[in-house]
Amino acid sequence: MANKPVGDKPQSTIVEPDEDADDAADTADDTTAVKTAPARQVSATEVSSPMSGSWKANPAKGIQIELTLRNDKTFTWKFTANGKAQNFSGKYELSETSLVLTREDGESMDGALERNANGFKFRMKDAEAEDPGLTFSR
Repeated sequence: MANKPVGDKPQSTIVEPDEDADDAADTADDTTAVKTAPARQVSATEVSSPMSGSWKANPAKGIQIELTLRNDKTFTWKFTANGKAQNFSGKYELSETSLVLTREDGESMDGALERNANGFKFRMKDAEAEDPGLTFSR
């Protein structure tokens, strides 16, 4: 970039881009160059989904499950039974009819997903026929 004095004031300069320079700087006025940050691109995994957030299921007395699905396709599963909590985390895959939770240790829970007005039902694909699955709501 070349600097040229403005009028008779040697301390003031106009910034002119070199021919090889890219257009990364915008000129805010006649004497100051302002660099602008490039626009941040949002990936598809960061787009908010209606399924994102925390969901709770209470399959039996004294048992609570909290499933948190994040926009970056990670999850946390917290299981509490009679006041003792256990949890695990990992990545998930979601479609209209299925939810696959893959833990950090590689184990996965592959289930059928049935959405309803208040949440969804998650039923493991290898579950017994009489297994009602888990009903999650906010």
